[in-house]
Amino acid sequence: MFVKNVKLRVLFLIAALAAPGALIALSRADLGRANPPTDATPLSDEDADQHVADSIERLKEFAIKEWPTLGLQLRDLPRTVWLASYFAEYETLEDAARAARLVVHINVQDVTFNGSGAVTTATVLDSWKGDVSGQLMFAQNGSVFRSPDGVVYIIEAEVAPLLIPGDEAVVFLRDPKKGDVDLPQVIIVTGWYKVANGRVSEVAEGLSSVRELVGVSLEDLRSRVDLALK
Repeated sequence: MFVKNVKLRVLFLIAALAAPGALIALSRADLGRANPPTDATPLSDEDADQHVADSIERLKEFAIKEWPTLGLQLRDLPRTVWLASYFAEYETLEDAARAARLVVHINVQDVTFNGSGAVTTATVLDSWKGDVSGQLMFAQNGSVFRSPDGVVYIIEAEVAPLLIPGDEAVVFLRDPKKGDVDLPQVIIVTGWYKVANGRVSEVAEGLSSVRELVGVSLEDLRSRVDLALK
């Protein structure tokens, strides 16, 4: 279930913290005016900045301190997306494969939140690029938050939805950039392929070249990666 609500626009800033450069933010002042704390007069630029900063701190505190105590399962939560424009880091699967440090077929075991994204632990089912086996940790965009009416949501980017425990996927991982969490990072759009029954079952939004891969077998997907790396 996906919920889009203008009052949630402030939440996209988690993405800017987790993957600077991958997502293009609206101005802080615009966000403040779009998401004022009351229905009163629109906020000034200074007040908008403070409101956004306070919102981010509340989100971080909830994800780090409160979420682990609730006993909720990520798979049971509704999902919402932050409203931010973006650009693909790499235009094609082949470009992403060449740029990635690791290309791995994984099953997600655990996801925790550090206030600026999701720290993910996965079992490596197969390594298509890079020498890795066993357990792997990497960073994803996304977090959890509680709305004013008390509902807990997953918040994520359409360009790389949050993988949760039990999910199977092929991910293309790059080295962290300046400002990133010090873990491999998922390449957005062209580096995210959810898998079910041996086939690509879901892809990130954004490019027709990626959408065309839904239904492709793992064998064919790997063949394209192997060909790109020759």
